[in-house]
Amino acid sequence: GSHLDTQPSGGRFDGILGVLGALEVVRSLNDLRIETETPVEIVVWTNEEGARFQPAMMGSGVFSGIFDQSEIYTHLDPDGFTVEEELRRTKQLGDTPCKSFPIRAYYELHIEQGPILEAENTSIGVVTGGQGAYWTHITLHGQGSHAGTTPMHFRKDPIMGASRIITGLREIVLKQPGAVGTVGRLETKPASINSIPGQVFFTVDTRHPNEEILANINLDLKNLVNSICSEEGLENEFSIIWEAPTINFHEECVTKVRNAAESLGYSHRDIVSGAGHDACQMSHIAPTGMIFIPCEGGLSHDEAENTTP
Repeated sequence: GSHLDTQPSGGRFDGILGVLGALEVVRSLNDLRIETETPVEIVVWTNEEGARFQPAMMGSGVFSGIFDQSEIYTHLDPDGFTVEEELRRTKQLGDTPCKSFPIRAYYELHIEQGPILEAENTSIGVVTGGQGAYWTHITLHGQGSHAGTTPMHFRKDPIMGASRIITGLREIVLKQPGAVGTVGRLETKPASINSIPGQVFFTVDTRHPNEEILANINLDLKNLVNSICSEEGLENEFSIIWEAPTINFHEECVTKVRNAAESLGYSHRDIVSGAGHDACQMSHIAPTGMIFIPCEGGLSHDEAENTTP
């Protein structure tokens, strides 16, 4: 299985492919009257994306024991609604306890969400694992003032500090091959064209396959924030809200995907997932594997997201 939730800008294959693919497997088994050695179940995970409620991979994280369910229920969206309130309002809060049980294996079909398979004209990505990630919230506090009457050298402008930090982040990331860094949200208060903001909030997503390198990237980012805030006369809040470890999938599950691709005549290559997936959470409690297929232009988290047989 996989998930059905998506991003604000869309994407109709990210996650959904894995759910419909699992449904097709079960329908085909039933149509052909194939009896399996163990039960086959389809799962649809809640809030894999983490777009509205953080952290990501929430449902699979609770199921696998990584997150505490009662604590997760209290998490707020930007409008102040809790996870539990919205599950109840949308009638998605079921009666079955969300806790793990013995699982022989977990597999997840997914689009690659990147350009590698398409660029190499390869049909199947044999996913060997997933890279680690840090999600960080950064708030800079300065002094709000009038845009026209405050000379530049009198200002304590958090947006200028943020711009320097974001530029510096890019330089930190580029020094490490394979690293990526993203600022996905940036908010100013007050948000007015003729006011110097008194506060700026922004998010940082950093990722790398090596946990030590990733930790050093985030440490360099924290030092950068402190240094620039000192120079700009700003205060800051630096909070790591989520840390996902590097994941290696079960070798037997990986081998079965590789062998299946070979036996069916599909071109394939090993690949490390740049994105987090519910499979990463499930790998803590069950043998896990993933199958990637190409997506057009490597696009994902966008309405243009597409894949074809």
